[in-house]
Amino acid sequence: MAKYPEMQRRVAVITGGAGGIGKGVALKLFENGANVVIADLDPEAIERVVSHGAEFGCKAVGYTLDVRDEKSVQGMADTCMRELGRLDYLVNCAGIFKSVPMLDMTLEQWEEAIGINLTGTFLCMQKCARIMAEAGYGSIVNLSSHAAVRGSANHTHYCASKEGIIGLTRAFMREISESGVRVNSIAPDIIKTRMTMEGAGSRKQAWIERIPMKRFGEIEECADLILYLLSESSSYITGQNICITGGTI
Repeated sequence: MAKYPEMQRRVAVITGGAGGIGKGVALKLFENGANVVIADLDPEAIERVVSHGAEFGCKAVGYTLDVRDEKSVQGMADTCMRELGRLDYLVNCAGIFKSVPMLDMTLEQWEEAIGINLTGTFLCMQKCARIMAEAGYGSIVNLSSHAAVRGSANHTHYCASKEGIIGLTRAFMREISESGVRVNSIAPDIIKTRMTMEGAGSRKQAWIERIPMKRFGEIEECADLILYLLSESSSYITGQNICITGGTI
């Protein structure tokens, strides 16, 4: 793993930070000396990740977050500044992935996916970027999905929300760049997380067959890409959506 000395004592907020890719990013940030706010829904899972911070001599703060709730999101940003004194990085990993055919989809199911995946990303970006812009420095990475690029049957609500994140990223970049804040997104294909593997069953082999590298991606591979985009090594990269797919087009 690449090391980023500039991350020492900088501060990151990670939504969905208690599991999956978000947890992977948190652990790598700790390894690089960053202090981190772990924002998620499950208090016990949050505390398990927070406990790793002390192992690296880092400060970690847990925050129970509903990304759809504007007051909750503002409280997350306020807590970050109160407890850690600055806000340099935001990684938006909070999201849901559920299968339902579009013709059977209820409005409630549609709104749940859009609310958590897209509106949640918007709110977290808005509240955190205000702090970053005032400081004249910041980097944001949003989690989109390769499903948004290629389409995925029975996931129209998910695909729409993740495609929306790409548009949100590119549009906001044009508003915020002069303030010294960068914003990018990544679009993973199938990564070995609980959310993607749970209940996949016999479909896994079919998924493997369409991937040129003939394997699923690892959480650590996504986390490494996210850290690169947060770091000064990517200082001239903004407004981009980077696919991480094992060759899948």
